[in-house]
Amino acid sequence: MRRAVSLKHNPSYSVHFRTDGTFTDTHPPSFSFIGTSKAPLRLLSTNLSYTATVPILCQYTMEAIGSCRVSFKCASPASSGVATPDSAWQPMNSQLVAGTKFTFTITIDGVKGLSSVDYASIHLQTRLSSLVGSSVVSEDIFASLPVNLDQSSVAHLNLKRTVSVILTDEMIDHIQNSYVTVEFFAKVRSEYLSALERWDRNRENTPPNSIPGTPSRVKESKPAMRRCETDFVGHEHHDILASVEIRQLGPNGEYVPSEVIDDVFQLHQGLQRRINIKLTHSSGKAFPWKNLQHVTTSDIRVVDKGNCSSVNETQVEMRLGDPDIEYSPDGTSILQASGVWDTSSHGCKQLDRRTPSDQYLMIKLSLLVDVETLDEPPVFQLDLKIKILGRESRRSSILTFFQQSKIYHSITSIFSIDLQPPLARSTNDLWRLDTSKKHVRGEEILSDSIGNEWKPRSLSLLEDFQNMKRTTKNLADVQATKSILDLIGDIDNDDRKYNEEEKVELQRKCLGLWKKQMDQRVLIDVKRESPEEEAVARKLRKLLPDLEPKLVPTVRLQNKIENVVKSGPLMLLRDSQNNQWIKMVFVLRRPYLHLHENPNTRESQIINLSKAHVTPSPDVEMLLGRKFAFTIFTPTNSYILQAGSEKEMRDWISVISTSCDL
Repeated sequence: MRRAVSLKHNPSYSVHFRTDGTFTDTHPPSFSFIGTSKAPLRLLSTNLSYTATVPILCQYTMEAIGSCRVSFKCASPASSGVATPDSAWQPMNSQLVAGTKFTFTITIDGVKGLSSVDYASIHLQTRLSSLVGSSVVSEDIFASLPVNLDQSSVAHLNLKRTVSVILTDEMIDHIQNSYVTVEFFAKVRSEYLSALERWDRNRENTPPNSIPGTPSRVKESKPAMRRCETDFVGHEHHDILASVEIRQLGPNGEYVPSEVIDDVFQLHQGLQRRINIKLTHSSGKAFPWKNLQHVTTSDIRVVDKGNCSSVNETQVEMRLGDPDIEYSPDGTSILQASGVWDTSSHGCKQLDRRTPSDQYLMIKLSLLVDVETLDEPPVFQLDLKIKILGRESRRSSILTFFQQSKIYHSITSIFSIDLQPPLARSTNDLWRLDTSKKHVRGEEILSDSIGNEWKPRSLSLLEDFQNMKRTTKNLADVQATKSILDLIGDIDNDDRKYNEEEKVELQRKCLGLWKKQMDQRVLIDVKRESPEEEAVARKLRKLLPDLEPKLVPTVRLQNKIENVVKSGPLMLLRDSQNNQWIKMVFVLRRPYLHLHENPNTRESQIINLSKAHVTPSPDVEMLLGRKFAFTIFTPTNSYILQAGSEKEMRDWISVISTSCDL
């Protein structure tokens, strides 16, 4: 837009620039990666100029779709690099020396097999790192001009570049042992994509044999693969309410909870402090926590008129007492612990002096909870807002009367924790990783014209990739050998005399070639497991329960929602065996239903309504003698509530049902 405005005052320059479509970009034509070719580099180490014709392998079907000619021409070819009839046979050793300048020209042409039926336009490229190794200072890509196959032939596709480098040991090693990769990109047509989809389906319907070259019987029944162990461990979601209370030493020697105004702790100078932590969830024994392992405070920040600045990052660990763990009959579990908070260990002067009235401090509190069923302890982090007051500072009763904010003695935060099965416990179990049922975003729109849904490939994809790598390397080696034979020509080496040791060594090499296994038969048999192995695995699981896969936690701090949809008192069933009910204040802040003991206290429990279901419970009236009861069913628990009237019950059911649909 700035350019368009500047050209308005200089219209004579507008001929050089485009000003239409100021707010839109013209995207370049998109080319898809369709295949690669590999050519040997080892002959360059002998300063030999040579040509190799190599196939173009498709990266999706792993099959040859064409061929191209790759030529190398050295700037100073060696005069004695090839044996002649008049000279004794000498092996072609490397003539590259580190620190010297090496120049050669690569030419890629003679492309065949790429049809205009599948591709509209095509170009090829190679990389400097593919020619001389990855030790180059900066990467450079040598690309050809695209060829429009509707207007010209693919034979016009060519690339010629001269490369000059100062050799290093890494470059010499790359030239002697590696291959140059030629990449082909094209604008594909719909027929090409349809062919790929058909090939994918057919390939998966007829999986490859474990032993190449072995025909499979038509009615051969193969044992089913062992199910991935993560199939037996599902995803879990839990919600945890964290309550933090800071207590200060009072004149009578007792620790008194400090006041919290607008979520800011009001602390006094020079007093000993303790932090009381209370964690609550309603998942029962499904989330069996054992201990509060590690509690630290760190990252002290000063907030001044909305601006936050860090003043101290020292991490101080708290000394905790033995935690108290309680499991209630209704599925509620509480983990509570307290410890001494030595603020002087931070070495922060902002914690030792009074905080200005327009400022407050923020301290990060980190909690590590030991849970029996988890692979690692989940970490809960929240910020504590504090303000340091004078030692004898007292709150004015007159100001309290006119103050609108409620005064609490703790803060609360809600954490959601997602538990996922581990991908793999070890490298030996990595092949058991089953992602075929994992949802891929957008897969629902990948169905073809016939209506076949897209499905991911299985182990055959890995086998095809391994076969393609091996085939590409073998083809490049064949081209290197062929180039050497072409350079040698029709040299007759029959006159050479071999001694007995050389004859024996030659025979040993020939026998070694006959015995060499040309194709790797089985990498790992992942498609079946013997009954003996299954029996041993079952015994190990009984003897060593720790071998069972544990879940991996992901913790997220939920944002506080101030908008109240509905609130009011309800009766909650705490113990169904003893018919014990308790009256609590329910406040609906979507998606959570907050439970308060009274209107002037913080919530003591939460109910996640995002995947819940609510329904009236007439059976409760018959069994427990409670009218106007309804039940909330969640993935982790169920809650039986009682309203004061039928109208109130239906109002609650209505607003809760709306929250469940969100």
